[in-house]
Amino acid sequence: MEIKTIPCNREISLRKECLDIIDTMNDNGYECYLVGGCVRDILLDIEPQDYDFCTNARPEEITKLFERTIPTGVKYGTVTIVIGRNTYEMTTYRAESEYQDSRHPNSIEFLSSLKEDLMRRDFTINAIAYHPHEGFLSLEDSTGNDIKEGIICCVGDPKMRFMEDSIRILRALRFSLRYGFDIEDKTFRYMKLFAPLLLNISKERLYKELKEILDNEAFLTNLNEYLDILNPLFPFLNITELKKINYRFKKDTKLAEFYDSNRFLINLSLLLSNTDLTHVKNKEEENIVKFNLQCAVLDRLKLKKIERNRIESILRYMWLNHYEVDVNEELDNLQETLRQLRVILRITGYETAMCLLVLLEIMNSNSTGNYYMIADFLYMIQNASDRCVYIQDLCINGNDVKKYGYEGRKIKETLNDILNAIYEGKISNEKMSIYAWLEKNRPDNEY
Repeated sequence: MEIKTIPCNREISLRKECLDIIDTMNDNGYECYLVGGCVRDILLDIEPQDYDFCTNARPEEITKLFERTIPTGVKYGTVTIVIGRNTYEMTTYRAESEYQDSRHPNSIEFLSSLKEDLMRRDFTINAIAYHPHEGFLSLEDSTGNDIKEGIICCVGDPKMRFMEDSIRILRALRFSLRYGFDIEDKTFRYMKLFAPLLLNISKERLYKELKEILDNEAFLTNLNEYLDILNPLFPFLNITELKKINYRFKKDTKLAEFYDSNRFLINLSLLLSNTDLTHVKNKEEENIVKFNLQCAVLDRLKLKKIERNRIESILRYMWLNHYEVDVNEELDNLQETLRQLRVILRITGYETAMCLLVLLEIMNSNSTGNYYMIADFLYMIQNASDRCVYIQDLCINGNDVKKYGYEGRKIKETLNDILNAIYEGKISNEKMSIYAWLEKNRPDNEY
């Protein structure tokens, strides 16, 4: 298999630092090419986030040529070059032996051939190199066509590529969603076949890939295609129910706005909450088993603490059914509706409440629910200048309550009673109104 040139009919503009790095390597007798994802993005007319280089120079030879370097992965032939505030990774051409755990190669062999280096890469869209004087170089013409035609295809045998490193299964999904590319049939078949190997992946790598997949705006509309691949990561996934979902949010609504800024948490909660445990006969037991199973799945991901807490809250309230709110088009009972929504906000908090609404809208996309209207009300209540939803919104505090003879836990209970009285319209959130209520409801041990 020979290296061939990919035609490109437009002028390529590179950072001066990239050109300087290539010139430095070439002037000292070494080959040097941009390679991988940055070249793919350049061909797609996308500004690369990172620039990676490959070379026939060894790590110790690279470090001698640049003022500032970091030995980030010398074992694997990688050195990071630091220029100003920017960093660039340069890796020696290499081949990898058999993999011991679907992730780590047993050994690394440094090579002097660009062709062999490209042959070890995952997908044809990433097996491309670029040199300012030589143009775009690939193993075969089809590599260039794969980018042009929007196809994700393994380099060589997909069976070997996924057995070497199973994270490539999720990388293929990520590239497919990010660029709108189709996955080549044989590649996709082996992705499904080797999906159970994803359980061998570290928490950190699994989290990183899943976050990018679930945070993509195209995830929901492509969900049906990927369920068989995601199934090993989410045991007892209710594929039948999830395949009914093909939902697009109405534009310019609070639900759509909130979903766009919380896609990862909502989509992860969607997969976790659609767990089929119908074989557990007792309903209460089913909910407990389901929640424990969901938490076990979350344990496989290196989630941030705030993300973990939010998802657990969402899952708890999903099966506790806190969203039985009656909202009608005519708004016949507006005060009661607002009272119910204040209670929900008080229990769950605004972010969790909105996540629940989005989930219910997705899962009931074929019905005509009032979730958009509820979301509008929640937003109105949460952002009102005179908002009174939480204890901290009251114009009095625990010290004021204490003056009326309340002590210990009774202080917080009384603050909650005051909130309820305000919700029910019995008093207003004004000091004189609340003081009058406190005077009327003094405890028996008042002075």
